[in-house]
Amino acid sequence: MENPARRVLGRGLFFAALGLILIYTLFPFYWAIVSSLKPNNELFDTPVAWWPKNLTLEHYKAVLSNDNFLKALLNSAIVSLSVVVLALAIGAVGAYALGRIQFRGRSVVLYLVLSMTMFPQIAVLGALFNIINNIGLYNKLPALVITYMIFTLPFTVWVLTNFFKAMPRELEEAAYVDGATPFQTFSVDHRIGSGGV
Repeated sequence: MENPARRVLGRGLFFAALGLILIYTLFPFYWAIVSSLKPNNELFDTPVAWWPKNLTLEHYKAVLSNDNFLKALLNSAIVSLSVVVLALAIGAVGAYALGRIQFRGRSVVLYLVLSMTMFPQIAVLGALFNIINNIGLYNKLPALVITYMIFTLPFTVWVLTNFFKAMPRELEEAAYVDGATPFQTFSVDHRIGSGGV
């Protein structure tokens, strides 16, 4: 039988390690927030002050009144939302085909998708820049959407393929019996898997 003192010590060490990991992970966020609330003359004080002596919002006012920052924030929101929507739409259809439809070469395609997630992105940036430049999208938002989607799509397909593989085949067979098309079956599988009716 396990010694109670040893069990308590083990749990104590586990929670101590967990606390250290949390501090290590969250401290940069804490320091960024504290630094943003300090006036300029307190930023480089020695010894270091762990909390501002005089709280200020001047940095936030300066940033939020800067038109360039607000435009960049809007552009980031547009690009990120577009990438998420397109990657999910294209990736879900591709993952459904790879996860539910049996065809020759499916494993090869899956491993090709997996290899693309491990491929160093910097290796394709030169060619990607030339393509974006040649099709006239340089310095435009669609160029960013295409670029991020190229790097996001393989991972999306890989993750969703395993999701669709885990879905019960009986759902699909019942949809086919009711006369559903493959696309209707895909939408039923997708809604049930996400908790819909």
